Amino acid sequence: MLNLRVSSKKQAKIKLALQGCAGSGKTYSALLLAYGLCNDWTKIAIIDSEHGSADLYAHLGAYNVLSLSDNFTPETYIQAIVQVWRLSSLIAFLNAGILYLNTMQDYKETASLIGRR
Repeated sequence: MLNLRVSSKKQAKIKLALQGCAGSGKTYSALLLAYGLCNDWTKIAIIDSEHGSADLYAHLGAYNVLSLSDNFTPETYIQAIVQVWRLSSLIAFLNAGILYLNTMQDYKETASLIGRR
């Protein structure tokens, strides 16, 4: 049987990958996309594994940066994700990809994926 219903907006979670060569604007574009999604720079966090490149766009707003250096193991990335999640950031970048970390389930799925690589 067909069911006609009124449309409703659901809490969709975006998983987005930005790909490009060095200097093509991945981080800048990701920041603008993240701000467009939440309209609050303080809810955005970048897990920076590129030697401070996340700070290049500090003029845009007061977003959070967690810098990684030297140790790029899956465990380090998981620790970084946990720390960002505890700060209640809505949007986090991980190597120029956006992860929407809004629930514990998202964290568990992300940690599981990172651990398998």
